[in-house]
Amino acid sequence: MPVALRPGTAEFNIGHVAAFVSTVVFAHSLLLLRRAKAAESDKALIATLLVVMTPLSLVTALSSTGLSAMDFNHTGIVVIAGFLGLAGHVLLVRAFRAGEASVVAPFQYRQIIWGCLLLRHRSIPTRSLAR
Repeated sequence: MPVALRPGTAEFNIGHVAAFVSTVVFAHSLLLLRRAKAAESDKALIATLLVVMTPLSLVTALSSTGLSAMDFNHTGIVVIAGFLGLAGHVLLVRAFRAGEASVVAPFQYRQIIWGCLLLRHRSIPTRSLAR
């Protein structure tokens, strides 16, 4: 997950901390996936992600302020993103099971390159996200 910070656009806030923590958690989940691939089934590894992420998402949502209800279109986008995330995790588990970590891991690093390329060719709003 690439994280791009634009100095001067917004003051350092909880969003920056959340982005950093998410990259650290994702890195640890990849390390655990590499170690647990031989001992656990695919279903157990996928269920573990759901068991961990559901309470964390609930705590994050309840601790946030200023949230409003989503309209129907946004709810559909979130549901589709959830299914795509689940499919991505299923494929990641299977990739680590089928191949060596030294072969699979470079594809994770390519996410950084793709993220930077997509950010470069996309207009980024310059208004401050801090309120």
